Amino acid sequence: MERDLGLTGMMGPSNPALNRSCARTAPTDAGGDYHVLEWTPETGALAYNVYRGLLSALSPTDYGTCYRNGIVATYTVIPENPAVGAAYFYLVTAEMTGGEGTLGDDSTFTERPNNDPCP
Repeated sequence: MERDLGLTGMMGPSNPALNRSCARTAPTDAGGDYHVLEWTPETGALAYNVYRGLLSALSPTDYGTCYRNGIVATYTVIPENPAVGAAYFYLVTAEMTGGEGTLGDDSTFTERPNNDPCP
């Protein structure tokens, strides 16, 4: 069973809203900021993979690279910010007993290709 988790978050100085439905900013003990990317749990998921790319590089054939893999929680902490003037996008897949789910569909309802799957 594969299902698009419906998560696409963008973080960056140019997007102060941080897609509030899936990300939040919180202070670290060291006084800096970090971001928490959250998603809805998928029934039967064993783990999740997070893909990240620069928004400026987003294309019909490039949906980022594996950023984190094997996450058993429904969130991950992102300690860094993109460079000034840049923004990241994030996609999450679920690892199921039958393998990794898809990166979901693009705006034309075409499945996004995963050209750099997580190990």
